[in-house]
Amino acid sequence: MEKKYLHLVVIGHIDHGKSSILGRLFYDTDNVPKAVMERIRKTAKILGKEGFEFAFVMDQIKEERARGITIGLAHKKLVTEKHSITFADAPGHRDFIKNMLTGASESNAAILVVAADEGIQSQTKQHLFLTKMLGVPRVAVALNKMDLVDYSQERFKQLKEMIEQLVERVGYNKLDVPIIPCSALEGENVVKRGNKMSWYKGQTLLEHIENLPEVTPPSNLALRLPVQDIYTIEGIPVVIGRIVTGVVKLDDKVRVWPSGREYSVERIYIQDKEVEAGEPGDNLYLYLKGLKQGEIKRGDMITLHNDKPTFATRFKAYVFIINHPTGIVPGYKTRFEMLTESTPCIINALLNKIDTTTGAIVEESPSQLQDKEAALVEIATSKPVYIEPQQHFSNLANFRLIEDDTRVGMGICVEVIE
Repeated sequence: MEKKYLHLVVIGHIDHGKSSILGRLFYDTDNVPKAVMERIRKTAKILGKEGFEFAFVMDQIKEERARGITIGLAHKKLVTEKHSITFADAPGHRDFIKNMLTGASESNAAILVVAADEGIQSQTKQHLFLTKMLGVPRVAVALNKMDLVDYSQERFKQLKEMIEQLVERVGYNKLDVPIIPCSALEGENVVKRGNKMSWYKGQTLLEHIENLPEVTPPSNLALRLPVQDIYTIEGIPVVIGRIVTGVVKLDDKVRVWPSGREYSVERIYIQDKEVEAGEPGDNLYLYLKGLKQGEIKRGDMITLHNDKPTFATRFKAYVFIINHPTGIVPGYKTRFEMLTESTPCIINALLNKIDTTTGAIVEESPSQLQDKEAALVEIATSKPVYIEPQQHFSNLANFRLIEDDTRVGMGICVEVIE
């Protein structure tokens, strides 16, 4: 049976057990050999971190092991009967929000981990809101550490009501967000059902993941192929790029922007294999008939010949500031980056500051936006960029703000002005 492919991010407050949930998923599905798990247990004991052994399956950086928190963004692939799933284990420590945003922006679904003893915390709310803002369509809640509350059904009911209120406030439908009581440490309701919570009749976490609907690649949308580079192979210029949306086929007539030049697709390669078509996510070598050196450059956009991408020099966007020492003000100059595009830009106006745990407007026309704050802003770029409002073309809405080679903000376009 052909496996479905999913990209999931695990989010939630620090020490609520995100990495432990993933470690248990990998171990109980035989994706971690028992000998390896035994070595991990010994390492945890030596470091004085007994009870963290399942987290160490994901937390493979020495510093993370010593501190017991996830710093970077760990990626592991879980192969099950139905799926090949890439997990991003997003950090819960507030200092590492940048990596959480990266993990969420690449994901088809999210698992929000909430510890049953502590309940909803600040990062619980912030991660969920940012996940919704970034357009992640599906969320499930793993109510972890039920062993610490004696697997209490009453505690589950109490937290379930509070979590349902939170997901509704953020913008998800509570009927579409399952809440699964579990214990990563004891292995209850993660992969195996166990007998500690016989009162729970719903799916285990793995059963929920296995039954997620297959993600439909955006093949039915218009072709958008950002040019990453131009290679010269045996004297012939070859376009390198990754398809964001749409499909490109042999003999298709395509147009390259901003020049508007038209070409015919002569050959398509994925890695070393010649193919007849490319789909979303494919990294291509594209041979275009009649292409001459210097006619196409990095940052250009390829569409079908009868189509034209949206050009913008001014647009509104939600922006989240990360790792900025002083914050930003109206008139702030920085660099816009998106896919293969890069150009100077200016924040013309701060329109509304928003609460990063609820999305509510907390201040109109603020004078400044500090680190870890978010706002609706107006941005102007020094040259036209290819960007679409999230509600129309979500695959082409997310961008980055860069200063001195450091990412200082992430944004989502919501309206093109001009």
